Amino acid sequence: MGRSAGRNPEERPDAAALTALTRQEQLELRLGYGFANPALLTQALTHRSLGTPHNERLEFLGDALLDTVISEELYQRFPEVSEGWMTQIRSRLVREGALAKIAGRLRLSECLRVGKSMQKGGGAAHEALLADALESVIAAIFLDNGHDYAGLCAVVLPWFAEEIAAISPEMPTEDAKSALQEFLQARQWWMLYKGKYVPVTIEAAKKSVNIYDRSKQQAPHVDFTVTLALEG
Repeated sequence: MGRSAGRNPEERPDAAALTALTRQEQLELRLGYGFANPALLTQALTHRSLGTPHNERLEFLGDALLDTVISEELYQRFPEVSEGWMTQIRSRLVREGALAKIAGRLRLSECLRVGKSMQKGGGAAHEALLADALESVIAAIFLDNGHDYAGLCAVVLPWFAEEIAAISPEMPTEDAKSALQEFLQARQWWMLYKGKYVPVTIEAAKKSVNIYDRSKQQAPHVDFTVTLALEG
């Protein structure tokens, strides 16, 4: 897994030793990875408002790495599902709010380094900042561990264990807009636009337009039923 400068992050220190650790070293314990080059973790936790080196480039790399890690996990775990299903589930797992929640469990905000202007605005608690920092940490682990992808997966996937365990192949994935667009495309309906037949779009469906089938015959009137479900 990860390398460590004389310390295995999986070996939990006693209370006295834990108190003696820096905040960043305590974070390494929560991450499950000990950095050979702690400066990489420091950079990953540094917002550009504090100056350089900051974490924007690491965030770019971490975003791509996380997409790959989650994509492969879904591919291996759910062999019977469609590409579209995996795409939407991955989007749920890596969206800003989901990443901020995981960053919260890791208490990442305790170690974020931001400028004074960001501190006054409570920057360390912003979802976007937390999500970006989590992606940066992922990139830092990958670089620190010699580009070991398998090792990266072993560290990162446990952070998502709760969310991944809640996934079922039967769970709905489509939002209303996507479902309506698929409905329209499946029927190959057309509309007249500037004297030409063009595919019906969601925007057009919101208006009162004549809809035609593939033979350019006017289609029968269609009523859409929208169901709203509130969580919690």
